[in-house]
Amino acid sequence: MSKQPMQDELMAVVPNNLPVQFWTTVGVDHSGWLWKRGDHFRTWRRRWFVLKGRKLFWFKDQEAATNQDSVPRGEVAVHRIISVQQAGSACPKPFAFELTGQDSTQTYVADSAGEMQAWLFKLQATVALYEAETFSARHFVRELSGYVLQTPLFEVRMP
Repeated sequence: MSKQPMQDELMAVVPNNLPVQFWTTVGVDHSGWLWKRGDHFRTWRRRWFVLKGRKLFWFKDQEAATNQDSVPRGEVAVHRIISVQQAGSACPKPFAFELTGQDSTQTYVADSAGEMQAWLFKLQATVALYEAETFSARHFVRELSGYVLQTPLFEVRMP
C-alpha cells in the first residue's frame, strides 16, 4: 500500500511544509559534515548538514547554515523517508548510510563510525517520531470522522 494517499489525508493535521528557520541554532536536532554525491556531477562533495524539525538541510559550508539570507543547497523532508540504514556493500566508502525515500535512495558518508552512528540514531528517531505523530493524527481523524458521522448536526423536535 502506498503511503502517499495517507500522507495527503493528514497534511491538515500534521503539516510537513511549515517553514523552518534553519539559520538559528535553537531547535537543531543534529548538525555536522557529511559527504554526498552531486545531483549533476556524481562526484562526492563535503557539505554541512542540519537536521531541524522535519527537514534535513545541506549547505556548502557551516557559515552558510547560520546566514538568514543563504539558501540551502538542498533538503530532505522527513515524511518522504521510508528507511534509514547503514549502506550495504554497493557503497565502497566506510561510514556510509542510506536514506531511502519513495522514489530514490541517497547515500551519505560520515567522517567516522561515531559520527555515522550519531546521524543514524538522530535520523531514525526523527522518522519514528514523525510516524508516531501521523499514527496518532490518523487515529484522531478516524475517531473524529466516526463521531461526526454519528452525531446529527441539529436535532429536530416534533411538537
